[in-house]
Amino acid sequence: MAWEGHGMRKAIAVSAALVLAIVTAAGAWADDWSQEAKLVPSGEGNMGWSVSQSGGTAILGAPAESGYSGAAYVFGKESVGWEQVARLQAADGTNHFGWSVDIDGSTAVVGARYSSSAYVFEDTGAGWVQVAKMQPFDSPSSSHFGCAVAISGSTVLVGAPGCNSWKGSVYVFENTGSAWTGVGKLSASDAAADDLFGWSVAIDGSTAIIGAYGEDEKGSAAGAAYIFEDMGSVWTQMAKLLAADGADNDEFGYSVSIDGSRAIIGAPEDNDNGDNAGAAYIFENAGSGWTQIAKLLAADGEGWDYFSHSVSISGSMALVGAQGADDYGENSGAAYVFRDTGSGWEQAAKLLASDGSNYDLFGNAVSLSGSVAIVGAPDAGAGYVFTPEPATLSLLAAGLALLRRKRSSEGKR
Repeated sequence: MAWEGHGMRKAIAVSAALVLAIVTAAGAWADDWSQEAKLVPSGEGNMGWSVSQSGGTAILGAPAESGYSGAAYVFGKESVGWEQVARLQAADGTNHFGWSVDIDGSTAVVGARYSSSAYVFEDTGAGWVQVAKMQPFDSPSSSHFGCAVAISGSTVLVGAPGCNSWKGSVYVFENTGSAWTGVGKLSASDAAADDLFGWSVAIDGSTAIIGAYGEDEKGSAAGAAYIFEDMGSVWTQMAKLLAADGADNDEFGYSVSIDGSRAIIGAPEDNDNGDNAGAAYIFENAGSGWTQIAKLLAADGEGWDYFSHSVSISGSMALVGAQGADDYGENSGAAYVFRDTGSGWEQAAKLLASDGSNYDLFGNAVSLSGSVAIVGAPDAGAGYVFTPEPATLSLLAAGLALLRRKRSSEGKR
């Protein structure tokens, strides 16, 4: 083939800048992500209200199912495609089970906000089994414990934004090997009434990010997010993150996600693209502290899209949900893929459900893991799986490889 041999040598000689320019071209990316599957539950309800994935397994919450007792569904990617493998419910019955979900390997946690409870399930090999029920160990049931949940290894975080006149708290639980035990409670160093600290939570290893979208430093309900580190015996606040251009009612911190040294924070009522059009912010810790490095906006954003109502970050890509977008009818919803090009974050794709319609709220919840994007559409009662086309992956790999070579050669000079 002409591409091999001499042609390959010529291709390698192409500048990294040119390859990245090709990759970033909107036309080259517009159709490169395709819908791989539509996940439909065995029951009826609003599955897709919450979503998380880990290693080919996804969990989607349906808190309005069964008269609002709620359910959560586990799907696995099998050789024939994505299939439902379990329907989870609380052993003792509850209220809005599935409001929040997270999964890491064979362990999942499900929040039941209006019962101030969270539940841990494990895949035993023979099925998914409830192994723990968590509740606040020092707060009343009105704390909204379970509004947000996050798991990484043997640590679970549960947000309780209603604590102490909505100042909010986050509870830390550890798996000791024999049981899940409450080991701590996190609060903002500058906590104030109506901050809603704990409305959103995410964790990666020993680092956690917690959203407080009602915080007022940049303006009334401009919002904030906090970074905590597990120092071995105690979790310590390391940073308070604010949007550089934060303003009244942006609600920065409504959604959060973290992967290694990068985090994304949603501000769904930012007004750059119109009233409540929404924006998302990328922060990075390069070793000297957490710094805002990008503000993301939808290229076609409009008022009331609520872009960043949900966010997820994985490596050099981010996924942002906009449940209010109107492409397939009012509030049919959309989701956007962004990527780090090496010179900045750029919109790479816009995702839409193949059968979207009015009020589906596609984008109410999103999860990104590697190159797999899952988008929840609770009013359609479904989740949608998207992956990039092979050509897109090859082009991206080629561009990144050339960029690494270019940076390496520059470092040697």
